[in-house]
Amino acid sequence: MTFNSPDDWKPWLESHYRDELNAIFSGRNEDRRLRVDWWDIEAADKRIADAVFDGGHDEIIQDIADAILTVESADFTAVVAGDRLDITVEIVNIPEDRTFDIGDFKPEYVDQHIAIVGQVSVMDDVSLAVEQAAFACPKCVTDGEISNPVSELMFIDQPDGDELKAPIDHPCGHRGPFDLMIEYSDAICRQIALLTPPPETKTASMSADIEIQLLGELVGDIRGGERVKVFGELKTRPTSRGSRIFDYFMEVQSVEVID
Repeated sequence: MTFNSPDDWKPWLESHYRDELNAIFSGRNEDRRLRVDWWDIEAADKRIADAVFDGGHDEIIQDIADAILTVESADFTAVVAGDRLDITVEIVNIPEDRTFDIGDFKPEYVDQHIAIVGQVSVMDDVSLAVEQAAFACPKCVTDGEISNPVSELMFIDQPDGDELKAPIDHPCGHRGPFDLMIEYSDAICRQIALLTPPPETKTASMSADIEIQLLGELVGDIRGGERVKVFGELKTRPTSRGSRIFDYFMEVQSVEVID
């Protein structure tokens, strides 16, 4: 079997994940997350399984999510396709050859998807992260009154990092600053945690910790002191503006608590 489009995923989901999807559709599983085992993908299409790590993860997740919209089930509470849009797809049970201890990273792993095993040492408070920011021109919008957001506001997709990207100018000719309209922006919950090597595996050569970022449904999945296996995209950022030294961090896509 090969996966080239959402149509290819549909019969596979109906065969391998019917019970899990029925539980979500019927409301028995309020979590509304479908956890797909990497080894199930590997057994069906090794090429796609390898692509999970080598740049194809986001497209694969989107294809599975699109296929869920068309899966046939007799156990419907969510009978309208739109009711399935909030189902999150996560890939779990990552193989050992793609799982690393903290400190074992190499530069070639940056911007790839890998798994990390560690112990949760510090957790920040939950915050709100804007993914697409809505801005209003203060000369065109008075008293914050918006009648037609699509035509009156400017929507800017936000890049990685914490700095807010704002528009430079408005069609009316006004050149910033512009007012952020958080109520019209797309935002999700975010929580930052630190992972440290478990005491029995930590060596002098290992880095002390790595920052992981939990977004959306993943917020609240881990607690301080737990040992976890997190899977996501390994990224870097300079330690300070203009620095040639970079720190690793990870945007997490799935979490498994280790007993």
